[in-house]
Amino acid sequence: MKNRILYTFFLFVTTVFAVRCAVDLPEDILDSDGHENLLLVGGSVYSKEGPDKPIMGIKIVLSSYLKYAPVNEGPIESMTVYSTSDGMFRFQWPNFSYKYIYRLEAEDVDGQENGGEYKSDRIEINLLKGSPSYDKSTSTYKVEGNFFYLEKK
Repeated sequence: MKNRILYTFFLFVTTVFAVRCAVDLPEDILDSDGHENLLLVGGSVYSKEGPDKPIMGIKIVLSSYLKYAPVNEGPIESMTVYSTSDGMFRFQWPNFSYKYIYRLEAEDVDGQENGGEYKSDRIEINLLKGSPSYDKSTSTYKVEGNFFYLEKK
């Protein structure tokens, strides 16, 4: 009987922990005043030949992954934009959470149209509580200056 009680308690604690890790609770996506948080991610894509060679039409995907999930587990959510003629890109991600790692991935999907075929690249973004990148007055976390310097295949 004692083992059954211990097993039930262990199962309960494990379940509560798993649910807590997998679900965003209000304090994970809201600031202390109850406003929804906004993650702004921006950057540019250039040819590795130099910063004076921006690349247009590169597919940029921003995805969120649980920090402590197995590596082969897929993203929780993703957004896609394409670099502009000056190589720039920008994301507005509502309700970000500190429980996630965000990954930017750059991929050339148009072949030769943008001056060549380029290798893919990625940047990982780890948000930190208390970072000066978080503006409490606007509930906005800004991660600017993400530069991709893509090499031709």
